[in-house]
Amino acid sequence: MVQFESLGKITSAHVGLFWKEVQQSFPYIWGSFRDMHHATTTFGLPPLTGLPLTHDGSHLKQAFSIRDSAGQFAGRLYTEIAPAMVDDQVAIRFDLTAGGHPRCSTVEAAMEFLDLGRSLIVKFFEQATTEGMHNSWMRA
Repeated sequence: MVQFESLGKITSAHVGLFWKEVQQSFPYIWGSFRDMHHATTTFGLPPLTGLPLTHDGSHLKQAFSIRDSAGQFAGRLYTEIAPAMVDDQVAIRFDLTAGGHPRCSTVEAAMEFLDLGRSLIVKFFEQATTEGMHNSWMRA
């Protein structure tokens, strides 16, 4: 048990460790932030032999800058692919979120940005998913 005069008695219910590895650009894998999704090909799930671990899932998050008609930064489109459970069945969750700031503080400008965000989400979804998934979702 640790004792600090200014904090009083400290007990631990949860302890965490964080390790970060930073690698410089590898042209054969990725050369810029736009290519970061290629870096996932360099990692694999280890066999976990002799380790008290089970794999609970993986997440892939991405962020894209949204530009207005003048080319100025207006917000970001965030994407995340993650595991999910639906009716006790394993599924894939694909989240798309557009956020940012309207060109001015009027209701009309806010609605304009919401329309832009919705349009970007729909178009991104259509381009980022395969024909097989379109058939599965009866979009083809």
